[in-house]
Amino acid sequence: MAKPASLKRLVVAGTLALGGWAPSAEAKIIYLDMDVELDQVAPEDAKMFRVGGHDLDRIAYDDSTVDPVTHKVRLTYLAHFIMGRWMPTTPTDTSTLDLSSEPYKLDFIAAANHGQPLLVVFEGVTQRMAILARPDFHMLIAGKYTISTKPIAAAAAAEPPAKANDPSTMPMRSGMPSPKNP
Repeated sequence: MAKPASLKRLVVAGTLALGGWAPSAEAKIIYLDMDVELDQVAPEDAKMFRVGGHDLDRIAYDDSTVDPVTHKVRLTYLAHFIMGRWMPTTPTDTSTLDLSSEPYKLDFIAAANHGQPLLVVFEGVTQRMAILARPDFHMLIAGKYTISTKPIAAAAAAEPPAKANDPSTMPMRSGMPSPKNP
């Protein structure tokens, strides 16, 4: 027969597990790069962006929370690389990354403030991104996105993306020359 102290621990552990307090798998944060090729730019953003330019983004998720049936996971991080630095946007609980097939698909909508109030939208079915101005929700930039399947080491997650100095990357980094029109 179990000793009262060990039985008490077993009952407490079982109660905690039923209440959702059981220890979970250790978090393993995975970072992925995204590239949005812009095909729409509002006149008010034409000084910073251009059609054909690239908006570089980085997303992250906790690999220990990927649903084993659907292969979907909630994002823990999304940021745009703007003027030489990462500008984070806080993901909502409904923001999900679908890892069930390639290309990966992202469903994401969140309010942000990158110098002005915005709404950031990534739509999984069409694989498009749009940034809308608030409060009237007119489109500022939009384009088709791709998500790299190659994880980035956590130690390198704060570093600029590989294409940060590419002339097609938008917005241009401070001090870089503007691309020449043919």
